[in-house]
Amino acid sequence: MEQGSAEDLVNRMYRKLFYLPKITFLSIVYILEGFVIALSGSSSYRISPQIFVSALFGLAVYLFLIYLFFVIGGVVDTAKKSLGIAVFSLAPYILVDFIAAGKERLFLSFSASSGMVFLIHYIFKGMLFRSFGVAIATSLTASIASIYLFSQLLGQNAGKGISLSSEAPVLIISSLVSIAVFAIFIAILELGGRASGLRTFEIARGFLRSWLFGENETLERAFYRNAVRDSMRIRVLSIYRDNSKPIHLIYPGFHYGPFKKVGSADAVYIIDKHIESLGAVSLVFHTIGSHERNIVLRSSVERIAEDLAKRLSTALESNSQDNIAGPVRISRDSWSCLAIGSDRCAAVYISNTDGADDLPESVEKVLLGVEKAKGIMISVADSHSNYGKNRVNEDVIAEMVVEAIDRLREVRGPAMVGYGEYHMRGRLCRGLCNGRVKAIVIRNGRGDSAIIYLYGNNMLKNARESIIRAVKSMGFADVEVVTPDDHSCAAESLGTAYTAIHPCQELVGAAVAAVNEALKDLKPARIACSEHSWGDIPFMGGAVQSYLKALEALGPLTSKLWIITLALSIAVVTIAVTLIL
Repeated sequence: MEQGSAEDLVNRMYRKLFYLPKITFLSIVYILEGFVIALSGSSSYRISPQIFVSALFGLAVYLFLIYLFFVIGGVVDTAKKSLGIAVFSLAPYILVDFIAAGKERLFLSFSASSGMVFLIHYIFKGMLFRSFGVAIATSLTASIASIYLFSQLLGQNAGKGISLSSEAPVLIISSLVSIAVFAIFIAILELGGRASGLRTFEIARGFLRSWLFGENETLERAFYRNAVRDSMRIRVLSIYRDNSKPIHLIYPGFHYGPFKKVGSADAVYIIDKHIESLGAVSLVFHTIGSHERNIVLRSSVERIAEDLAKRLSTALESNSQDNIAGPVRISRDSWSCLAIGSDRCAAVYISNTDGADDLPESVEKVLLGVEKAKGIMISVADSHSNYGKNRVNEDVIAEMVVEAIDRLREVRGPAMVGYGEYHMRGRLCRGLCNGRVKAIVIRNGRGDSAIIYLYGNNMLKNARESIIRAVKSMGFADVEVVTPDDHSCAAESLGTAYTAIHPCQELVGAAVAAVNEALKDLKPARIACSEHSWGDIPFMGGAVQSYLKALEALGPLTSKLWIITLALSIAVVTIAVTLIL
C-alpha cells in the first residue's frame, strides 16, 4: 500500500471520528426525534398530548442513561458525545415505530436501538457482556418509562390495551434481535482482523481511548503483542563551548509515532527533558525511516532517554574534540543538504525544494556504503520541513553526501557557536505542536549559518521560505529549518491525521528572536561525536504494514457493512415484532 493512499485513508477516518455537529443542533434534532416518535404512533393516539409527553419523557430517560453509562462510566469524555450517541443510535429505528403503528404498538424505537448502543459501547469500552447489559438497560428502560407514563396519563379505561405486561415481550424481543444482528457485524470484523494477525476492536478501542482520555495502555499492549525486538543506536554530535552549556545534536535510530504520547510519539520531548535536567541543550532530529521504526512502549523511550542523558553528561572528559568543519550546502536537482562535522563525523540535513516526507530505509543502506568508504560516522537527519510527496532518489542523495563530506574536509577551522530560543505565547500558529523555537548559529571565516528548530510535523513550503528569507536578511550565509516529525499533536485537529506548520508572522518573528539570542551567546566551540546502542527494543516493525493492509481492507468495508447491518437490524426487528403482534 502506497504511503500517500494510507495517509489519505487515515485522514478520512479521522474526519469521521472527530466530527460532531454543534450541541444546539444535536439537541434540536433529538427533540424532533421525540416528536416524530410520537407522530409515528397509531391513529388512535397520534394527536393526543399524552403521547408527546410520554415520548419526550422516554427521550430524557434514554439520554440520562446514555450519559450515565457512557460519560460517567468513562466510555466517552463529554456530554456532547453522549448526546451524539443518543441522536444517532435512536434515529434509524424510528422507522420501526412507523411500521408497527398499525398494530397499536408504541415506543419500539427505544428498544430496537439497543443494537447500536451495544456496538458503540463495545467499540469504546470492550467487555462484551457489559456492553450487552448497558444496551438492554438503556433501551428497555426508556421504552418501559414511555409506555408506563403513557398508560398512566390515559388512565386504565382509556388505555385500550396499552400496558407493560402486554408490551414487555415485544420490547424484549426487539432489543435482543437488534443486538444479535450487530453481534454478527462485530464477529465479521473481528475475524477479518484476525486474518491479518490483528485484533480489530482492541486496536480501534486503543486509538479511541488514547484520543479521548490519554489512556495509552490498551493501544500499546496491542502494538506490543505484534512488536519486533531489535537493537537500536543513537548518534550524537556534541558541541562543547567555552564556559557554556554543551549542545547535543541527537540522531535517534527510531521514528516518532504514532500520535500524542503513545509509544515514541513524543520522544523528542522525553529526550529533551532528561538531557536538559543534567544541564545541557538538546536538539532531537528526525532520521531515516518511518512508522515501522516506532518504539511501541513509552516506558522504553523513557529508559533510553534517561540512560542517554547520563552517558552524555559523563562523556565531556573522554570525548575527543575537534574543530568544527562547515557548514556546507550541496544541491542536486530538487534535493539539497546542509552538512557540518569534523574529521571523525558528519551530520547531514536533507531537504527537497519540491517537498518530501519520510526518507525510506533504502537511503540509509546507500549511505552506509558512503560511511564505510569515507571512514567517518555519518548522521543523517531528514529536515522534514517542506511538505510534499516527491519521489526519493537514493543515488542523488548519496552523491550529495559524498560531495558534502569532501567539502567539509576543505572547510574546517576555529568556529563560534551560539544557542538561543524563544517561547511563543498565546495561540500558536497552525501546525505547531509547541511554541518553543530553537536556533543554533555557527560563525566561522565563511560567515554565519543558522539551524532553526520547530516542534511540528513538516511545514508548508511558504512557511519554510518566509523564515529563511527573514533570517538571511540579517546577513546569514545559509539557513536550514527543521522539524522532528513531531507526532505529539497528531490527530488533534479536525479532518486530518496531522497538520503541517502553516505560515504566520508570529512564527517568523519567533525564529528571528531565537536567532538573535543565539548571536548573543556565541562562544568558541569544538565538536565531538559518539554512538550509543541499546538492545532488545520493541519496534512496530513489519506489523505496521499489517495494520495498513487491514485498514485498507476493513476501512472501506466497515462503513458499507455497517450500513447493511443497520438496515438488516431494522428489517429483522420489524419482522420479529410483526410476527408476534
